[in-house]
Amino acid sequence: MHDLFARRDDVIEDYNGTKVADPYRWLENPASADTLAWVETQNAITSQYISAIPARAKIQARMTALWDYPKYSVPVKRGDRYFFHKNTGLQDQSVLYRQDTLQGEAVVVIDPNTFSEDGTAALTNQAYSAVLPGVMITRASFTIACQNQGRYPKRIRATLARSTGIR
Repeated sequence: MHDLFARRDDVIEDYNGTKVADPYRWLENPASADTLAWVETQNAITSQYISAIPARAKIQARMTALWDYPKYSVPVKRGDRYFFHKNTGLQDQSVLYRQDTLQGEAVVVIDPNTFSEDGTAALTNQAYSAVLPGVMITRASFTIACQNQGRYPKRIRATLARSTGIR
């Protein structure tokens, strides 16, 4: 049988006279060799268990069918343009679109599905400029969430003006 439990260290913090045990402190470093080995072991145990469930394929097919429909955010108007997010159904991340009018053609502005091969990068913290005429997005950032790396925000800048060929 596999060891399902993490090791427990004898770490005790003293907060103004109150002793607080922190036996799993070693798991707080997602890049440490110990944490990576523990995560790998837990994933192997979990995968072995899940793959043995007889109805798994049927459940997965049904859940996929239920989730496979287009999803839209509420459009927001910034300047004279509209922005919204759309997920076609089974995309890992929603794509940011813009339209000149509510009935106009939707144009992809940023597709976070292209940020990483495994779909763990998400577009977050978008800022729109109301100061510069014709500028759509002045700043956006994306977050990469990997099982072994936690969340690491990265900034990207995209100044998208009508006069440029940039979307």
